[in-house]
Amino acid sequence: MKAIYKILALVMAIFLLNCPVWLYGQSKISGAILDKNGKLSGVTVTNKTNGDNTSTNQSGSFIITGKNGDILEIRSIGYVTQRVILKESEQLRIILEEDATSLDEVVVVGYGTEKRKDVTGAIASIDATKIRNEHPASVNDILRGNVAGLNIGLDPSADGNDGSILVRGKNTLNAGSTPLIILDGAIYSGSIASINPDDIKSVDVLKDGSAAAIYGSSSASGVIAITTKRGTTDKPTVDVNATTGLATMSVNQEVYSPEEFISFRQAVQESLHASSLTDRPGQYSNPFSLPEGVTLEQWLAYDSSTGDPNEVWLRRLGLQPVEITNYRDGNTTDWYNLSFKQGLRQDFNVSISGKSKDVNYYWAGNYQDNEGIVKGDRFKTFRNRLNLEAKVTSFLKFGMNTQFSFEDRSGTPLAWADLITQTPYASLYNTEGTDYSYLPVGNNNTFENELGVQKYTTTVDKTYALNSSIYGEINFPFGIKFRSTFTPNLHFNNTYKHQSSAWPSYSTINGAASRARTTTYQWLLDNVFSWEKTFADRHRFNITAGQTAQKYQTWYDIMDNSLFSPNDNLGYHNIGSGTNPIISSNDQYSTQAAYFGRVNYAYDDRYIVTATFRRDGNSAFGQQYPWANFPSIGLGWNFSNEKFFNIDGVDYGKLRLTYSQNGNGNIGRYIALSQLKGGQLLNVKPDGTVISDSQLYASNLPNINLQWEKTQSLNVGLDFSLMKAILSGSINLYSNKTTNLLALRSLPDVLGFENVWSNLGQVNNKGFEISLSSRNFNRENFSWNTAVNFALNRNKIVSLYGAADGQPEASDLTNGWFIDQDLNAVWDYRIVGVYQNNEVAEADKYNKQPGDFNLLDSNGDGVYTDTDKQFLGSTAPRFTWSMRNDFSIYKDFTFSFFIYSNWGQLAKYNQAKNYSQYIERFNFYKQPYWTPTNPINDYARIQSNDGGIAFNVWRKASFIRLDNISVGYTVPSRMIEKASIRHLKLFATVKNPFVWAPDWNYWDPQTNGPTPQIYTLGLNISL
Repeated sequence: MKAIYKILALVMAIFLLNCPVWLYGQSKISGAILDKNGKLSGVTVTNKTNGDNTSTNQSGSFIITGKNGDILEIRSIGYVTQRVILKESEQLRIILEEDATSLDEVVVVGYGTEKRKDVTGAIASIDATKIRNEHPASVNDILRGNVAGLNIGLDPSADGNDGSILVRGKNTLNAGSTPLIILDGAIYSGSIASINPDDIKSVDVLKDGSAAAIYGSSSASGVIAITTKRGTTDKPTVDVNATTGLATMSVNQEVYSPEEFISFRQAVQESLHASSLTDRPGQYSNPFSLPEGVTLEQWLAYDSSTGDPNEVWLRRLGLQPVEITNYRDGNTTDWYNLSFKQGLRQDFNVSISGKSKDVNYYWAGNYQDNEGIVKGDRFKTFRNRLNLEAKVTSFLKFGMNTQFSFEDRSGTPLAWADLITQTPYASLYNTEGTDYSYLPVGNNNTFENELGVQKYTTTVDKTYALNSSIYGEINFPFGIKFRSTFTPNLHFNNTYKHQSSAWPSYSTINGAASRARTTTYQWLLDNVFSWEKTFADRHRFNITAGQTAQKYQTWYDIMDNSLFSPNDNLGYHNIGSGTNPIISSNDQYSTQAAYFGRVNYAYDDRYIVTATFRRDGNSAFGQQYPWANFPSIGLGWNFSNEKFFNIDGVDYGKLRLTYSQNGNGNIGRYIALSQLKGGQLLNVKPDGTVISDSQLYASNLPNINLQWEKTQSLNVGLDFSLMKAILSGSINLYSNKTTNLLALRSLPDVLGFENVWSNLGQVNNKGFEISLSSRNFNRENFSWNTAVNFALNRNKIVSLYGAADGQPEASDLTNGWFIDQDLNAVWDYRIVGVYQNNEVAEADKYNKQPGDFNLLDSNGDGVYTDTDKQFLGSTAPRFTWSMRNDFSIYKDFTFSFFIYSNWGQLAKYNQAKNYSQYIERFNFYKQPYWTPTNPINDYARIQSNDGGIAFNVWRKASFIRLDNISVGYTVPSRMIEKASIRHLKLFATVKNPFVWAPDWNYWDPQTNGPTPQIYTLGLNISL
């Protein structure tokens, strides 16, 4: 044995002596990978010489073995792959250039992914991590303005998640037009507020019918596919993102100050009594500044007044005793400032992620507490996400993507629109000073004090939601994969409300309370086979086939009660003590199923064909046509890969052509069926006795032939990159035709029903989109990139009910549907100006007077009828555009700003009439008004007269909004590495700092109300 030990010792000694020779240069090489915005995590680094590989951590650093002369390959999706030759004792600092064409970038295409170079449809992608410094507070903030043809509404509330989402305009009459949401590969039916924007890695918007066709049902309005984050580094990474901010008013629509209010009330009375002022000059003037030639005695004698002239004057102006007393005592109330406030905003995110050979994990928690600018408006949420995937064997893996959210919208936002128009001399508190006044001016013909309504209204609104997708994937021989995904969704909402009898308007019913509960359970099951194979290095196939089933069920209960006895002190906690109970419920159930398949074939990276077919069934449709087929075909030509193509400056070019048919089933679940309702009916017996009988009746007509709304879509596209990706982009032209429109058709009264859901008519929709990205300046210490999107969309109603008896097809005036016109067409009288002082006789023909709006009488018959109305424009934007600019300075400082615009849309601007039913009792917004001495032509006189004709004033609501300005600073790693911090970044943002609307002068042009301007400070730390 001793001999054996001696031999082993000798071998070990020889090994150790030769190690310096064997491992010469095989030392640990460290470095950092960066782009224009800073250091990059998750970048793959491979030593092509010795086969070692690793990836960068959260701070962009890596360590790999290698020696002098080895070749490192650096690869990351969305960047140009680089190769670097190692040099002795070199600290590597590698800067990656963005690959604007991103040909190898993987995009979501529905039930799978494809490389962008193989995509034939119109798909736009957003890298959410690149706009993290802008602190998007909602999914809508990520989407807004970043995709051509995607229009996102603005929600000014503390929630911020309720803005409308529209892809390529509207192409339906009554059916829903909200795009389908896909979350981590599964159809998502929950609230968009439940998705934490900080968890989102990327968003792919499937705009054309071919890209969305594999989803068949409800894909006619586009598809938004959201992908959340995964683990990217071998070592666990802890990421903390904390922000705090302040929301302030961005646009102030001021009302009259106390001094201005008195002058305004004088103008009101002079306008209301203009005809009598000829004989009574200065009747409503301040008695101590009367017109020349008018004495105080004459002024008092106008209505035989006596006493204090000042009080006489205030009474003539319509001020109530309460107001007169406050005026005399110098007491005023600033109702405007009582309605709005600065709102504190807090957002905290923490995540832990990582990966190993067999497990990938990502856990994140988020707490958000947003106060709105309207008092009482508040949104709080706690969101939790766990993405987990485990490779069990070489052929089997399981995973889950689960999110839980709690949303709290409790509170009663102030009815600010009514409160700010209370007069400044109205009383905030009652005469005792113990509580808010009920009627601030002491007059029953005025609004009650909304501050008191808010104080004595208690509202609880809480939502709990659990959404999960659980999947298993099996790899079969020959590259065939099978993936089964089960997606359950649970949604619970509880809404409680109590209106206390301590407030006068609720005291007559001794308080009121309600409790409502909604429970929703949905599940979706997807079974998908896929196969991807390349033959002879030229023929690439990607085949997908599958089946899906879906069930929706909801339970809704509500109970209301009032006339509580002995009191309502317990409110909704003891709702049974009321003596006027009303209990109702509404439960719903529906099912859907589908079969689908897709074949993608690419030859030699030049020619691409994508064919898709889906058959969908929906229980909401009639008994005859619950199923429908949705096919599509897409062609692509990478012409830049042709041998004959050799144009200097053109790096890449691809033409796309797609045709598809998609469906829309976004309607009520029972509209095709006849529904029975019951109730009580009072009958009078022959002897005069009144009795209550039960009744049962059909509430609507059935339609067994109701079927899917279908949209045929044609899209032509061009993707390109020029001058080594200095300029790149895509252009799309599309034309859609929607038939079998789902519409609520009006019926003659003799049928006993007002309307019925039917399939009718046709709507055409066409448009143009362009997206451009440019690298304006790219140096190691400074870079400047720009992205621009532009889109325009036009739609037209081609047909509705069909022509009858050879006559031209008639429009539907009741619903505002006009043949050969835009779905959002504005059909109204054209305003040609305001009647002036020299147009008394002309105005009198139409029962008007100078200062009233002058409407165009197109046929000159002296009577306004529908024949005089014209098409003035559309409420939809004529075009939209956006621009983002990103700057990087010394890699540590970043700066960006983002602008978007909606242009050419019309909106109602009836404020220009200067009319209010109770204008002599309230305050008013400060805005121009016509007077004989101020004969403007775009605003009417105070309390103008419509002449018995109903019309609206329309103005262009075009705007350009500076949406976001952000500044960031990344602390150099050398300053923080001793504290074991991988990455530390400080950033600040200003949201909605400026909006310019040249033709709009009423609140925010996008919301018609106040919108917040939000200042945020943030900190991002990675450990």
